[in-house]
Amino acid sequence: ELDDVFEDGELPYAPTITLTTPARGTFLLSVPAPARGELSTEDDTRKEALRKLEAHVMHRLHDAGIHLKIFGMKRDDPSTLLHRGPGGCMYGASFHGMFAPLHRLPTRAGSHEPGIYFAGVAAHPGHTRGMVAQSGRLAAQAVEEDLGG
Repeated sequence: ELDDVFEDGELPYAPTITLTTPARGTFLLSVPAPARGELSTEDDTRKEALRKLEAHVMHRLHDAGIHLKIFGMKRDDPSTLLHRGPGGCMYGASFHGMFAPLHRLPTRAGSHEPGIYFAGVAAHPGHTRGMVAQSGRLAAQAVEEDLGG
């Protein structure tokens, strides 16, 4: 599974699905997903993730008595926030919805703060050691690029 994510840059064929309840009445399905850097992959990645969830997971949840409705969330709609932490977030400033890990914050702080890089769960949501390690790898890669390596 991690080879699919880290080596091939693909969603795993049958991903490990983590089901959590960050707020009353709300479920969060989390899947290991490849870091796509700062590219927008919303449409293709969402379609692929949903296809794999439907093929490998949804029937298992149904058999366990869990019935889910998959829907999109608007980032600016406070009624859809998963957890009422700082800024209404759970793991990081952009974590709203089950596909938010596919839309990670940039590794670099930007031109207004050169030399600052983000790594870790708050920067790249995903609560497995492998995903945090990938976040560090992305930050190291950005540092190397910026230093001309």
